[in-house]
Amino acid sequence: MERNYKMDTLRSIAMLLIITIHVSTHYVTHGFEKLDIDFWIGNILVSFSRIGVTIFILISGHFLLGRHDSILEFYEKRIRRIFIPIVFWSIFYSIYYPIGKYIIKNEWDINIKLIFYNIILGKPFYHMWYLFMIVGLYLVTPIINKLCYKVSIEQINKVGFILLLFGLVLNIWNNYLGSDGPFILWFIPYLGYFILGYSLPKIKPINNYFLMSVYFLSCTSTAILTYFTIIKFNNNLYFYHRLSPFIILGSISIYLWFNQISINKNILSNFSKYTFGIYLTYVGVLELINYIEFKNGMTEITIIDILVKFFIVLIVSFVVVYTISRIPKLKRII
Repeated sequence: MERNYKMDTLRSIAMLLIITIHVSTHYVTHGFEKLDIDFWIGNILVSFSRIGVTIFILISGHFLLGRHDSILEFYEKRIRRIFIPIVFWSIFYSIYYPIGKYIIKNEWDINIKLIFYNIILGKPFYHMWYLFMIVGLYLVTPIINKLCYKVSIEQINKVGFILLLFGLVLNIWNNYLGSDGPFILWFIPYLGYFILGYSLPKIKPINNYFLMSVYFLSCTSTAILTYFTIIKFNNNLYFYHRLSPFIILGSISIYLWFNQISINKNILSNFSKYTFGIYLTYVGVLELINYIEFKNGMTEITIIDILVKFFIVLIVSFVVVYTISRIPKLKRII
């Protein structure tokens, strides 16, 4: 099967945006009181990067829906791809802090019951939610595929947008309750993204300048509205959420734009085969950097500090993943 360089390139960009979020968020959350230039640098970078994970979901829909795999064949492929990474990295991140604390401070603080409980909840570490969520999407994919064969692309699009609207409302409700429920149901709010990842590229093309304008205005609105919700609603970050209105608009506009342009093989498309492994490892690298006295910044200039952290996290994560990928008995964990 011929590589889709457009989606490979977009996947790599999404991974870079996700790293940008986590090296920049510190300046937002630690800038609530001052709301100074450092806050705005972090806020703008995060606002323009929040589409990273939703782009992953759209791309998953692009490749997994509309296929003719048997149910058994599909589940066999997905279980082989996701089961070992979930188990390995859940255990790894569950003991990451306790072992690090023991090595650095010679203090042993590990709670086996708590570790097991967090894994059962799908929360061994903050970025692992995505893997637990996508398990739910995999479970319902064969059912969605059967429906895709029976209805028109226009009908699929309508269903996708209705489910995305439902996800937006459900996210507001979950925020009100302060709970997302059991991890096996986490996929439900994201079904709209998943379905639209398949159907949107098949609609009539939309002007590329319009799509880029929507992305820019959506991200700008996210930054401005986040500033106001921090002031008016006790440091609320609702507009950063993956199911908030402007993140939805920004995600869809960029996804459509990439589907409409022509892209040949390039360095980013080559990089895409490492993105899953980098997603699994980058948080560990970033937390290590933060732990080694870098929480207050490596330099006094915010944007340079963010860039330095970004490239350290990216390069170290890539080296780790590349090395693991060359070891036959280990490469299945990425």
